[in-house]
Amino acid sequence: MPGYFQQTIIIGAVGRDPELRSVGNGKQVASFSVAVTERWRDKNGQGNTDNGEFNERTTWYSCSAWDRAAETVNTIIRKGMNVMVTGTVSARAYLGQDGQPRASLDLRVDQFRIMGNRGGEGGG
Repeated sequence: MPGYFQQTIIIGAVGRDPELRSVGNGKQVASFSVAVTERWRDKNGQGNTDNGEFNERTTWYSCSAWDRAAETVNTIIRKGMNVMVTGTVSARAYLGQDGQPRASLDLRVDQFRIMGNRGGEGGG
């Protein structure tokens, strides 16, 4: 039987500084969010307005780095940085604080790379 493999690569802006916590058995996890914004023009070359702006859609990923990677992420990554993150993604459904159903894309980090900072939005 053949093996199966999933790998996801995202490039986006870090939405919040990592939060480092211990989860038992000496394991640590650093959690942070990444926004990936796609921009495009429609089939007629038009965007949102008559002056040719692009349409855009932002997808948020909840990222988690474990063990040694957690410490590294917590030390290096800061809100506003552009990063490339490689890992395994899964979808999760949950109830929000308002009791409404929500969904999340969770990315377990295998590797990450700093791509630079967005102008005027913090970074490190």
